[in-house]
Amino acid sequence: MKINFDYQEPTKGKFSSMKLSFEPENENKQECNLKVSYSEVYQRVGLPNNYAFDLLLMGIITYGIDNAISRDKYSINGWSREFEVSFPVSDPLKWNLEKENLENALNFLTGDLWNISFEGHKIKSYYFPTKKDLKIYHDNRTNLKEYSVVSLFSGGLDSFIGIIDQSEDMRNSKILLASHSDGNFKGVMQDQDDSYKSLKQMYDEKLSWSRIKVSLSNITNGDNYKNEITTRSRSLLFLSIGILYANSISNDIDVLIPENGTIAINHPLTASRRSSCSTRTAHPHFLTSLQNVLNHIGISNKIKNPYELKTKGEMVEECINQNILVNSMKLTCSCAKRGHNYHWDNRTGTEHCGRCMPCLYRRVALNKTNSDNELYGIDIFNTSDEKLEQQDLLAFFDYLNKDISIENIEKNILVNGAFPLEKVRDYALVIERTRTEIKNWISQKGNQKIKNKIGL
Repeated sequence: MKINFDYQEPTKGKFSSMKLSFEPENENKQECNLKVSYSEVYQRVGLPNNYAFDLLLMGIITYGIDNAISRDKYSINGWSREFEVSFPVSDPLKWNLEKENLENALNFLTGDLWNISFEGHKIKSYYFPTKKDLKIYHDNRTNLKEYSVVSLFSGGLDSFIGIIDQSEDMRNSKILLASHSDGNFKGVMQDQDDSYKSLKQMYDEKLSWSRIKVSLSNITNGDNYKNEITTRSRSLLFLSIGILYANSISNDIDVLIPENGTIAINHPLTASRRSSCSTRTAHPHFLTSLQNVLNHIGISNKIKNPYELKTKGEMVEECINQNILVNSMKLTCSCAKRGHNYHWDNRTGTEHCGRCMPCLYRRVALNKTNSDNELYGIDIFNTSDEKLEQQDLLAFFDYLNKDISIENIEKNILVNGAFPLEKVRDYALVIERTRTEIKNWISQKGNQKIKNKIGL
């Protein structure tokens, strides 16, 4: 499917007006605006005209396309979609050398088939700053060199722990936090606001934060239009924001993506969950692929996941400041299905469904420090048999009921994505330790019905 992308000179205080359009076979043309709020970013790093800003535009457009086109309606095999799109960049010839590598990275990340090309920018600027923007940017310019690292800040538990650990370790330097939010998913913005307020109370002198908002709006001419909610491409947008910040400070500034190894590796629960059906937002292969593109294009900032060989439980247990973690972890959200509460036992007082894999991993992790006492939409140890028949839970129980050797875990990891061979055993051990943590949690807290499901 060919995606047309149109953009215009911005008006004062606004980012460039952007529109995506596509015309599926035998359907009316569909259009939607791509709304970008850039003020906070401008006030921090301005509007660079370089490869890092090119990457940010790619992240914005990719996120918009991914969000606009339903997998259910337009996939070729029940999941994968085909996209043809041209990205505006500062140097099309330079970027064209990375066409194949970038396509492969996008294919792996989203599970789709991307056919990309590059064209020169058609406008002089993408943002028209206000006087306030200009003044704050001028004031901040002299402070940029104070930052020694950029860390992605999602509002989730892992990024919260990452910022605590970084703040405790880095006694004489500052951390610049990079975030993305989408006005169509308001809960994420609230998570970020609430958890950052808590972090600032403890680490006010160490932290600074700015956020870019990207979302779809004003969808027109759609035939029973329904957008896509999986948004696998969000990590490209997220990372491109962090890279823009880091590159604006120095080529030597690292971008940290704090994510436990269990989720990053995402060992499939069943054979049917291999490949594109598994989330790859912090997968080592994707991060390495993107890093290679950056290196070739001339961006030397490094992307690092300091927790790639840690389970979520180990992240919680080893967090340097347990007081702030225990007192504020309730402000973070891990749920992949928040808001879908029509089937929950508890519909108020929680943002966590309790039965998606991120919720289960959260409970297992918090159990390591006796902190598994939060309210969930569904407590799998205290719910109806019918709610235990949900597909994710059936796969989860079946996964735990099987004895899987380290060698088989290694094979499954390699099937689910390329890895450096010298680290495959280390990744497999993360998965093995995670399975042990889950079984210990069920052994300690589960009823006999649940224990029977996993052979305990």
